[in-house]
Amino acid sequence: MKLSQTRKNALDYYIAIRVGEIIKEYPNEKILIVSKDKGYYAVLEYCESYSEISDKIKLAPSIGTGLVMLDGNTNRRKVIMNKRRTIQLETEYQIHQERVALYKRVASALLSTPYSEEAKKASHLIETKNTPKELYMSSLHEFGVRRGQEIYRLIKNI
Repeated sequence: MKLSQTRKNALDYYIAIRVGEIIKEYPNEKILIVSKDKGYYAVLEYCESYSEISDKIKLAPSIGTGLVMLDGNTNRRKVIMNKRRTIQLETEYQIHQERVALYKRVASALLSTPYSEEAKKASHLIETKNTPKELYMSSLHEFGVRRGQEIYRLIKNI
């Protein structure tokens, strides 16, 4: 649906009206509003006052979450739930592997230096800082000026 004019909350009103139109035209269908905007709870609260439509409208931050909410105990819901668990486990395992690899590279860079014991802290800095400047400033803060400069020099290209 395209807005004819952009105004504050215009899309919200379009969606609220469209929900009403869908309910009238397709009274047995379920409706999912996919948004992280908490303002749509007002639509849900209004619809809950009508028992015949109270369970037919859901608000979710993503389509996957919404389908799980709408589908009840169907096969599609089970497939989605299993897929979400699998994806999360795979993602978490991949993140863990990347952390281990980063730690090994940092430990290798600091090996045979007076800073070899700082590999864990240094790898955490690399992981959490977005820019070289942030990494540099955090190194100074974490390890002190002289040590921070030296550690930064050793890890900046990792």
